[in-house]
Amino acid sequence: TVDPESVDQNDTAKITVTAKNTGDRPAAITITDQIPMASQLITPPSTPGAVVNDNSTITFKKVLKAGAEKSFEYTVDPNRTVMLPPAIVEFADITAYSGISVSEMPILYVEGTEPIGAAAEIVQSEAGSSSIPGIASAETDDPIPIDTPIRKEPGFTGIFAVLACLAAVMSGRRR
Repeated sequence: TVDPESVDQNDTAKITVTAKNTGDRPAAITITDQIPMASQLITPPSTPGAVVNDNSTITFKKVLKAGAEKSFEYTVDPNRTVMLPPAIVEFADITAYSGISVSEMPILYVEGTEPIGAAAEIVQSEAGSSSIPGIASAETDDPIPIDTPIRKEPGFTGIFAVLACLAAVMSGRRR
Protein backbone atom coordinates (compact mmCIF):
# COMPACT_ATOMS: atom_id res chain seq x y z
CA THR A 1 0.00 0.00 0.00
CA VAL A 2 1.01 3.60 -0.39
CA ASP A 3 0.08 6.33 2.10
CA PRO A 4 -0.90 8.92 1.08
CA GLU A 5 -1.86 8.07 -2.49
CA SER A 6 -1.40 11.68 -3.56
CA VAL A 7 1.41 14.00 -2.43
CA ASP A 8 2.66 17.48 -3.26
CA GLN A 9 6.08 17.90 -4.83
CA ASN A 10 8.90 17.35 -2.29
CA ASP A 11 6.57 15.47 0.08
CA THR A 12 7.12 11.85 1.02
CA ALA A 13 4.98 8.75 0.82
CA LYS A 14 5.18 5.62 2.96
CA ILE A 15 5.08 2.30 1.12
CA THR A 16 4.09 -0.77 3.13
CA VAL A 17 4.59 -4.31 1.85
CA THR A 18 2.77 -7.10 3.71
CA ALA A 19 2.88 -10.84 3.10
CA LYS A 20 0.48 -13.28 4.77
CA ASN A 21 0.78 -17.06 4.85
CA THR A 22 -2.75 -18.24 4.09
CA GLY A 23 -1.63 -21.86 3.91
CA ASP A 24 -1.94 -24.59 6.52
CA ARG A 25 1.80 -24.96 7.27
CA PRO A 26 4.92 -22.82 7.65
CA ALA A 27 6.40 -21.43 4.44
CA ALA A 28 9.69 -19.77 3.57
CA ILE A 29 9.06 -16.49 1.74
CA THR A 30 11.22 -14.11 -0.25
CA ILE A 31 9.72 -10.70 -1.01
CA THR A 32 11.29 -8.56 -3.73
CA ASP A 33 10.07 -4.98 -4.08
CA GLN A 34 11.37 -2.37 -6.51
CA ILE A 35 11.73 1.23 -5.36
CA PRO A 36 9.44 3.25 -7.69
CA MET A 37 11.13 4.92 -10.66
CA ALA A 38 11.80 8.65 -10.34
CA SER A 39 11.73 8.25 -6.54
CA GLN A 40 14.42 8.68 -3.94
CA LEU A 41 14.58 6.36 -0.93
CA ILE A 42 14.33 8.55 2.17
CA THR A 43 13.87 6.01 4.98
CA PRO A 44 14.89 2.40 4.33
CA PRO A 45 13.00 -0.48 5.95
CA SER A 46 13.93 -1.00 9.60
CA THR A 47 12.47 -4.51 9.76
CA PRO A 48 15.19 -7.08 10.50
CA GLY A 49 15.89 -9.11 7.37
CA ALA A 50 14.88 -6.39 4.89
CA VAL A 51 17.86 -5.47 2.70
CA VAL A 52 18.18 -2.57 0.25
CA ASN A 53 20.18 -3.75 -2.77
CA ASP A 54 22.34 -1.74 -5.18
CA ASN A 55 19.80 -2.22 -7.99
CA SER A 56 17.07 -0.26 -6.11
CA THR A 57 15.29 -3.38 -4.90
CA ILE A 58 14.41 -4.41 -1.38
CA THR A 59 14.49 -8.09 -0.48
CA PHE A 60 13.11 -9.72 2.63
CA LYS A 61 13.41 -13.38 3.60
CA LYS A 62 11.51 -15.04 6.43
CA VAL A 63 9.74 -18.24 7.44
CA LEU A 64 6.10 -17.52 8.25
CA LYS A 65 3.95 -19.82 10.35
CA ALA A 66 0.53 -20.75 8.98
CA GLY A 67 -1.75 -17.72 9.23
CA ALA A 68 1.10 -15.34 10.15
CA GLU A 69 1.90 -12.13 8.33
CA LYS A 70 4.92 -9.85 8.18
CA SER A 71 5.33 -6.31 6.89
CA PHE A 72 8.07 -3.85 6.12
CA GLU A 73 7.77 -0.22 5.15
CA TYR A 74 9.94 2.46 3.65
CA THR A 75 9.57 6.12 2.71
CA VAL A 76 10.22 7.64 -0.71
CA ASP A 77 10.28 11.13 -2.17
CA PRO A 78 8.64 10.72 -5.59
CA ASN A 79 9.52 13.21 -8.31
CA ARG A 80 6.75 12.18 -10.73
CA THR A 81 3.38 10.44 -10.77
CA VAL A 82 4.23 6.75 -11.13
CA MET A 83 2.67 3.32 -10.94
CA LEU A 84 4.36 1.36 -8.17
CA PRO A 85 6.03 -1.82 -9.37
CA PRO A 86 4.51 -5.00 -7.95
CA ALA A 87 6.01 -6.67 -4.92
CA ILE A 88 6.77 -10.29 -5.76
CA VAL A 89 6.54 -13.02 -3.13
CA GLU A 90 8.11 -16.40 -3.75
CA PHE A 91 7.08 -19.07 -1.26
CA ALA A 92 7.77 -22.74 -0.54
CA ASP A 93 6.61 -25.04 2.24
CA ILE A 94 8.22 -28.17 3.68
CA THR A 95 6.45 -30.41 1.17
CA ALA A 96 8.12 -28.50 -1.68
CA TYR A 97 4.82 -26.84 -2.63
CA SER A 98 5.87 -23.48 -3.99
CA GLY A 99 4.57 -20.55 -5.96
CA ILE A 100 4.76 -16.87 -6.72
CA SER A 101 2.29 -14.15 -5.75
CA VAL A 102 2.30 -10.66 -7.27
CA SER A 103 0.88 -7.59 -5.53
CA GLU A 104 -1.32 -4.83 -6.88
CA MET A 105 0.30 -1.83 -8.56
CA PRO A 106 -1.22 1.36 -7.12
CA ILE A 107 -0.47 4.77 -8.60
CA LEU A 108 1.39 7.32 -6.49
CA TYR A 109 0.17 10.74 -7.62
CA VAL A 110 2.51 13.75 -7.34
CA GLU A 111 0.52 16.95 -7.82
CA GLY A 112 1.76 19.22 -10.59
CA THR A 113 3.82 16.57 -12.39
CA GLU A 114 3.36 14.64 -15.59
CA PRO A 115 2.91 10.90 -15.07
CA ILE A 116 5.52 8.54 -16.47
CA GLY A 117 5.54 4.88 -17.46
CA ALA A 118 2.36 2.85 -17.13
CA ALA A 119 0.83 5.55 -14.91
CA ALA A 120 0.70 7.92 -17.90
CA GLU A 121 -1.79 5.73 -19.77
CA ILE A 122 -4.01 5.23 -16.73
CA VAL A 123 -3.98 8.90 -15.75
CA GLN A 124 -4.86 9.92 -19.31
CA SER A 125 -7.83 7.54 -19.33
CA GLU A 126 -8.98 8.87 -15.95
CA ALA A 127 -8.43 12.53 -16.88
CA GLY A 128 -11.80 12.73 -18.61
CA SER A 129 -13.58 11.99 -15.33
CA SER A 130 -11.54 14.47 -13.25
CA SER A 131 -13.14 17.67 -11.99
CA ILE A 132 -9.90 19.61 -12.62
CA PRO A 133 -8.56 19.46 -16.19
CA GLY A 134 -5.18 17.73 -16.43
CA ILE A 135 -5.33 16.29 -12.91
CA ALA A 136 -6.51 12.76 -12.33
CA SER A 137 -8.40 11.74 -9.24
CA ALA A 138 -6.33 9.93 -6.60
CA GLU A 139 -9.28 7.75 -5.72
CA THR A 140 -9.10 4.20 -7.00
CA ASP A 141 -11.62 1.42 -7.28
CA ASP A 142 -11.63 -1.28 -4.65
CA PRO A 143 -8.67 -3.57 -5.18
CA ILE A 144 -9.33 -6.82 -6.95
CA PRO A 145 -8.03 -9.70 -4.85
CA ILE A 146 -5.67 -12.12 -6.53
CA ASP A 147 -6.40 -15.70 -5.59
CA THR A 148 -3.27 -17.71 -5.04
CA PRO A 149 -3.91 -21.45 -5.26
CA ILE A 150 -3.54 -23.17 -1.92
CA ARG A 151 -2.90 -26.87 -1.75
CA LYS A 152 -4.36 -28.46 1.36
CA GLU A 153 -2.74 -31.66 2.50
CA PRO A 154 -5.05 -34.48 3.60
CA GLY A 155 -2.84 -35.16 6.61
CA PHE A 156 -3.14 -38.54 8.27
CA THR A 157 -6.64 -39.41 7.00
CA GLY A 158 -5.29 -41.65 4.24
CA ILE A 159 -2.87 -43.36 6.60
CA PHE A 160 -5.65 -44.08 9.11
CA ALA A 161 -7.82 -45.58 6.36
CA VAL A 162 -4.97 -47.85 5.23
CA LEU A 163 -4.27 -48.92 8.82
CA ALA A 164 -7.98 -49.66 9.40
CA CYS A 165 -8.10 -51.85 6.27
CA LEU A 166 -4.88 -53.59 7.30
CA ALA A 167 -6.28 -54.24 10.78
CA ALA A 168 -9.47 -55.71 9.27
CA VAL A 169 -7.43 -58.03 7.02
CA MET A 170 -5.20 -59.11 9.92
CA SER A 171 -8.16 -59.84 12.21
CA GLY A 172 -9.85 -61.79 9.38
CA ARG A 173 -6.77 -64.00 8.99
CA ARG A 174 -6.62 -64.83 12.70
CA ARG A 175 -10.08 -66.43 12.64
